[in-house]
Amino acid sequence: EEQLKDPFIVPVENGCAFVPIYSRNYRVFLEDIKGRLIAGRTDYIIEELLPAERLFSKLYRMADKRLGYFLHRMNEKEAADDFKVGEMNDIALFLSSDAVDVRYRQKMYPLIVSFLQDHGREEIVEEHFLSLHNYDGLDSATISYIIDLNVMEDKYAKAYELLRAYNGTYTTGKCLLRMCNHLIGDGEEKADDFLLGICTRLMRKFLSSEDTIRFMNRYFIGPTADMLTLWQFALARQLETRALEERILTQMLFTENIDITSEAVFKEYERHRGNPMLMEAYVTFWSYKYMTERQKVPDAVFESSLHKFRQGDHLNESMRYALMKHLAGKSTLSNAEYKALDELVGEAVLRNVYFKFMRNMDHSLIVKYHLYDKLFAEYAGERGRHLVIRWQKDGGEIKQMDMIEMYRGIYLRQFVIFFGEQLYYEIYDIDAPDTVLQSETLVFSDVTADASFDRYNLLNRMQRELIYFNEKELLSDMKRYKRLEFVTDRIYSTL
Repeated sequence: EEQLKDPFIVPVENGCAFVPIYSRNYRVFLEDIKGRLIAGRTDYIIEELLPAERLFSKLYRMADKRLGYFLHRMNEKEAADDFKVGEMNDIALFLSSDAVDVRYRQKMYPLIVSFLQDHGREEIVEEHFLSLHNYDGLDSATISYIIDLNVMEDKYAKAYELLRAYNGTYTTGKCLLRMCNHLIGDGEEKADDFLLGICTRLMRKFLSSEDTIRFMNRYFIGPTADMLTLWQFALARQLETRALEERILTQMLFTENIDITSEAVFKEYERHRGNPMLMEAYVTFWSYKYMTERQKVPDAVFESSLHKFRQGDHLNESMRYALMKHLAGKSTLSNAEYKALDELVGEAVLRNVYFKFMRNMDHSLIVKYHLYDKLFAEYAGERGRHLVIRWQKDGGEIKQMDMIEMYRGIYLRQFVIFFGEQLYYEIYDIDAPDTVLQSETLVFSDVTADASFDRYNLLNRMQRELIYFNEKELLSDMKRYKRLEFVTDRIYSTL
């Protein structure tokens, strides 16, 4: 029978055998004189000796050994509510009896546990579970209950062993946290991936303690989102987080799974005087993104670069160009920022390195570095390509020349254009001359008053005045230009 560990074996006398049958799931076998088993259902007839259902209650009250009666009743129990309060002793007998099949008992555990919990009699099953040595075949809910039970009995090592060996999905967070606190507090100050996994699971449910956060802060490496959550918890508990910040930044950079939220970690790591090479790698990563992909970049990147630059520390190429671009795009600059931008642009111009953003910086620097007469055709793409630019000024002759790769994937050519002139250009890859990568029309219209004594600007002014018939201003600028030309010729003749 399904409910019993061992079969009933009874003799057949005069073609008849008396067999107790408790369950609906049973099988009858006949054994002949040669030991062969006969399982055919047509080889025997089953006849009820007593009307069990009618006499059951009376016989049950009279019986000294009630296990068989209780097993018979178990056929009707499909939910915890099917048990009765008067069956408490029978349940205890069912749990402790060696005659009951282990697999059947395991199948009934969830219903029994639920019933006893509903009636505040968990002690009946707790004693049984604490004495178990074999947990194979138990469902996850029962395993979780046993783990909780061992924790409540301060048997932390056994609870941890069960959790490692079986599926304890439904173990309560409160008991898991208590177990973790005990294991860590008992000197579990060494890396344990499984224990770290439990602590992480608890942290995701906002269950933590000083011990679990300290333990994870020291050893945990996992999904970046979890590491960031742990970092916030560790900061809240005022723990030393430098090593954790280093692991977070290293993982972000290695996987390139990094966004603007990393700024807070970087600033704290910088405050903790972290590894200079890692901090430079972080700033370089964002500087490269800023130059090539026009991404929004944490302010801390430029703050770090500017601080290092002012201290005289070395900035690599990406950091220098990104800082220069950042400062060039600011509408107002502090004295320190203006000085830094001046130095950065000066060094770039000496190396014949130009970028389109230089035309957006403070006008005094545009004049200082003679950028007022230049417009730029710039293209951002893949590194190491051979690009050419074809251009035509005011419908004239079409010309072609190579683009210069100023920075990794940023190609540029500069042109001198006077007021009112138009220059149309197209950029191609030398290997795909029929595909236009970028096209644009450049028009110079930036004639400013503060550069009026520059001969290039005077030429632009005169051309504009000629177009708009401003004869008086045109005559005045022509005289000024003639005087500048005369002085220039005399100086260069003397030299």
